[in-house]
Amino acid sequence: MKKTIIAILIAVVILAGGFLIYQHFGKRVNINSEVVYFSHKTSGSRAGYTRYLVVEKRNGKVYVKTLPDGEGFEEDLVEREVSEECLRELTQYLKDHKVGKWAGFEKYNKNVLDGTSWSLDIRLENDKEIEANGYMSYPKNYREIINGIYELVAKY
Repeated sequence: MKKTIIAILIAVVILAGGFLIYQHFGKRVNINSEVVYFSHKTSGSRAGYTRYLVVEKRNGKVYVKTLPDGEGFEEDLVEREVSEECLRELTQYLKDHKVGKWAGFEKYNKNVLDGTSWSLDIRLENDKEIEANGYMSYPKNYREIINGIYELVAKY
């Protein structure tokens, strides 16, 4: 009887450990192919505040959608064609800053009632996807990295 209980406890510990390791490491995505779609949106409690950026490859061309003044509503997005270099630089930036580790990030600060929410959706050429979102909770170096992305794309 004792051996059975010990065997069950060992199995439970192994399964729980495997689950925790998967939760921590299993959702990470290695950015090893070109980004074909990038979308980031931040919405704040301030009326009308939205920061939005879409970079997308369609029919062999690269398009960027942004808000003209950096803030506004989603229906105010303006699309323009840019060079493929924009997408190459964005892919390298995401790789260099290990944004693949953000895959599966989903955290919310329930103690804040009037804060900021954000979402991120990245699709790679090899069909891998990075999705992340939060409300007043962010991955490590989030603001620095996101601001860097907006600055990089603004060059185009």
